[in-house]
Amino acid sequence: MEIGNRLKELRKLHKMTQAEVAEQINVIRQTYSHYETGRIVPSIDAILSLCKLYHMSVDALLFPTLTPDTVSCFLEATEYEDSQEDFSKLSTHSLLYNSQSVPEELKLLQLYRSLTAKQREELMHYAEYIQTKL
Repeated sequence: MEIGNRLKELRKLHKMTQAEVAEQINVIRQTYSHYETGRIVPSIDAILSLCKLYHMSVDALLFPTLTPDTVSCFLEATEYEDSQEDFSKLSTHSLLYNSQSVPEELKLLQLYRSLTAKQREELMHYAEYIQTKL
């Protein structure tokens, strides 16, 4: 998958407009539009900003077809705030973000990321409870 198609897929998945993404990564909308159409290749700074926006590593953004066999470590389930330390954690881990994931998995991941640390803990306890009932 080309980077432009990947960016468009991620933007739509996150229900954002080109203008919203452009604002978040500090470029004008036309520049971001050119990223999606392949006219311009995003700069390293833009790629890092996109990774931060979508809470994913560079390799997950650029190589979406990675499988568990090719990814050695996963993004830890921690809350990321706007700090350089947290962003460095994000960019040094790999998040398995496979474009072939089923929509329910992606929705669950989006919902999980929107929870507070306490809510995530409660969700994990509930999931473990449900799993033991099987």
